Amino acid sequence: MKHLKPGLFYFLLLISGIGLFFSCKKTFDEPALPKDPDLKATHTIAQLKAIHVEPGVLDSIQEDMIVSGVVIANDKSGNLYKQIYIQDETGALQLMLDASGLYNSFPVGRKVFVKCKGMCVSDYGGMIQLGVKALTGGTPSIQAVASNLISEKVIGGSLNNPVKITEVNEIRDLVDNDMQDPLLGNLIQLKDFQFEDTTKTYSDTSAYKQTENVLIKNCGGAKINIRTSGYSNFSGVRVPSGNGNLVAIYTVYMPTRSDKKQLILRDTSDVQFKGFRCGSGPTTTKDIAEVRQLFSGAPVTVTAGTSITGIVISDKSTANINAQNLVLQQGNDKAGIVVRFTAAHNFDLGDSIRVNVSGVSLSEFNSTLQVSNIPLENATLIVKGKSITPRVATIQEINTNFETWESTLVKIADLQLSGGSAGKYSGSVTLTGTGGTLVMFTATAATFSSQSYPASVKSITGYLSQFKTTKQIGIRNPATDVVQ
Repeated sequence: MKHLKPGLFYFLLLISGIGLFFSCKKTFDEPALPKDPDLKATHTIAQLKAIHVEPGVLDSIQEDMIVSGVVIANDKSGNLYKQIYIQDETGALQLMLDASGLYNSFPVGRKVFVKCKGMCVSDYGGMIQLGVKALTGGTPSIQAVASNLISEKVIGGSLNNPVKITEVNEIRDLVDNDMQDPLLGNLIQLKDFQFEDTTKTYSDTSAYKQTENVLIKNCGGAKINIRTSGYSNFSGVRVPSGNGNLVAIYTVYMPTRSDKKQLILRDTSDVQFKGFRCGSGPTTTKDIAEVRQLFSGAPVTVTAGTSITGIVISDKSTANINAQNLVLQQGNDKAGIVVRFTAAHNFDLGDSIRVNVSGVSLSEFNSTLQVSNIPLENATLIVKGKSITPRVATIQEINTNFETWESTLVKIADLQLSGGSAGKYSGSVTLTGTGGTLVMFTATAATFSSQSYPASVKSITGYLSQFKTTKQIGIRNPATDVVQ
């Protein structure tokens, strides 16, 4: 019998071992991703919510009804408790489930199917909820679905479905008095906002762990509350100091309050406030005429990083204009606009100023175009003692070019004055001249409102404005603007 050489023996042993290993190795397939169950929605979320009309009533669902939606928010951060929000193409719904760690079964983006028969739809503070009817202290109320029934009522489907986020341009566009409003419970995005008080944390950090509100606002002064639970994992995080965009669930709370509109965050990653705060940071100076052209009949937000410059042609010292307003004209024969601040300003007639109008509202007030609710810190003085040479024009020319010349300084020659209040400047005085008539309006609070006006004048100088359909001119001081 021949013996194998030791080297050859060990080589064959190694080869046989490798073959044995591969012959015994089992193939482990990765688990299949969840698929949608063999269910079909019979109703949309909007149709389900339409069942509930009267606040506080418990509406039981007796028919076989299935709604389907994608999870847009859950309890992962602790800011929601025993609830998830689902959304379809018609709206969103708060679903009450008596369990914790819901995010494990219902992550954001998972499609779910809800068997609604035997459940109950009602509301809390103006927000429609889906749960079950129960007795609390002998009184019927809506409660969360018991943990042992969740899998029967809420069936999970596919993962990673797209989540729709609705961009909202103006806080005033958010409806707060209609439980059926499709935006309630939805994820919305707001642009160019910042926290009002950057020394605060998102919520209560004490042992009481109360739910608290913190205000955010945009550069136009529009505000809304962010409501955060003291049990959220970011309650003690200090709010960011910058400006930017955020995504949140739009809700309302206690409809009797004036500030019932509120937002609920999923977590801090939805707050991207990394830009410059209102009134700070670099801006591009644009012509007032260019800013005016942004308005096309509906309120619009001025592009971020925009500032305007001009000379103040109104005079707050005589009180013939609201203390929060001024009229700014860019230069001789250039465009002008009304600037409205959030508080009384200290700019004088002839001041050359720069105003950061980033993100503020451009809209009409009684038909006169203005950039509104501008923080005082957004405006800076360039130099004092400047002046605008008024455009010399007839009333006919003014009426023809009024939209273009609005908020600019004009001088009108050879006028007759009539009407008004007992021959006084106060109120509306009719100016008659070449080509027609024009109203000269003086506020009752003006320092010269009780003075008598002359029957005829060589000229009147003032800035143009509108009040609804009435074209007007406003003077600063009759001692300088009215020449007899």
